[in-house]
Amino acid sequence: MTNLTVQQETRRRETPSKTEFRTEIDPKLLNRYAHIDHYQTYLKKQGLKQSTINGSISVLKAIAKQEDILNPDLVKALVIESEWSDNTKAKRVDDLSGFYKFKGIRWDPPKYRKRWKPPFLPTEAESEQFIAALITLSIYSIKTAALLRLIYDTGVRFGEAWQLEWADLDFERGVVNIGKPEKNSNARQLKITGKCIALLNRLPRKSSYVFRNPSIPLEKSKKNFSRTYSLQRKIVAEKLNNPRILKITFKTFRHYKGTMEYARTKDILHVMKILGHRNIRNTLVYLQLVHFADDQFICKVASTKEERTTLIEAGFTFVSKQDEEWYFRKPK
Repeated sequence: MTNLTVQQETRRRETPSKTEFRTEIDPKLLNRYAHIDHYQTYLKKQGLKQSTINGSISVLKAIAKQEDILNPDLVKALVIESEWSDNTKAKRVDDLSGFYKFKGIRWDPPKYRKRWKPPFLPTEAESEQFIAALITLSIYSIKTAALLRLIYDTGVRFGEAWQLEWADLDFERGVVNIGKPEKNSNARQLKITGKCIALLNRLPRKSSYVFRNPSIPLEKSKKNFSRTYSLQRKIVAEKLNNPRILKITFKTFRHYKGTMEYARTKDILHVMKILGHRNIRNTLVYLQLVHFADDQFICKVASTKEERTTLIEAGFTFVSKQDEEWYFRKPK
């Protein structure tokens, strides 16, 4: 046997096989997971968003690790005795109810009322400082700064921004077309500022997409970018010595845009249109985020000739014009 062959044989004997590294999994747990996997397949066939499915399935598998998920009485006790918040318990119950309905298993779910918690809103100065710090952080954080500025300017969802293509942007007119709205929202055209355009023009155009890499699956690319964002945010928070920066998420700037638009216009239908909501109940939350104690006027926004005519006929007075939007008001 040659020296090379001896060395190879020695390494083969000394190196544990893959089966030796494999950890034995409880067959009962595998059985529980199999039922959950069948439910996952069902959810996919219903056309649910993959991120929504992933969230529900991860919850169910986490519960299955702790208790026999096919025994609703044991699971109910687990939920009641857990230290989760009422909001978290309510969400867990919703996930379990869907699973049990699919399996045809009857259960008496515990009742929890979701409590509305106002979202965190940074100040305008904090928002500007955060984006500015990202620009100077590194060449790789320019994309993050551009995406945040886009959400800050328009209030689009992270997923809507992530799927934007260069063809959706009209730099000459300063608008972005949201042609792939999420959560059954309306498609819409929104204004972007010169600051946003300047940042977008600094991004490389390696594909038809503005932000995402089409060679990576959509959900995986979003998850990877979110992980990078968390690291960048932590660095900026330390750099600015402002822990409030750590509370800024992609959704934070969407809430900020909706709140500021309502503060400026007092027109909930205008905010509904910008955010793409189909149900006004989703927009009414922005009335709770800003307190207007000294309001003396009702304000409306019009973007078409017909809307302007209707407001004038209703007694509204023209105040100012910004881009394609006309602002009117009348005394209460």
